[in-house]
Amino acid sequence: MTDSSDAPDVIQRRERKIDRRTLTYGLSVVLATAVLVVAIVWLGSRRGECFGTDTLLCSPKDRRLAVFVPSLMLLLGTVGAFLRASLRLHRLRRLYIRPYLAWALAGLTLAYLTGAYFLIGV
Repeated sequence: MTDSSDAPDVIQRRERKIDRRTLTYGLSVVLATAVLVVAIVWLGSRRGECFGTDTLLCSPKDRRLAVFVPSLMLLLGTVGAFLRASLRLHRLRRLYIRPYLAWALAGLTLAYLTGAYFLIGV
């Protein structure tokens, strides 16, 4: 059996592991979205119709892709973070950093969607 003084150490290690996994999940969602945005802009600017223009995304189709596809990816990451937080809450009856990450991703999703919609001008 474990000593009662070892129990807090085990709990702290579990909390650090959960925090590390949560931050890794959030960072991977944000980085994957950034890579997707770069890929859309890079592929959209290499078309023949964009060679004489100053804008990176000259076709309306590319503009819509740059607004809605990364927003959808961030939204799916947000839903995944909320699901992970809900499962953790029901299993352990304790909240860690996960719901805060889910709300941060939800805010980032809304900020990207509104910013891209107004800046790109779909």
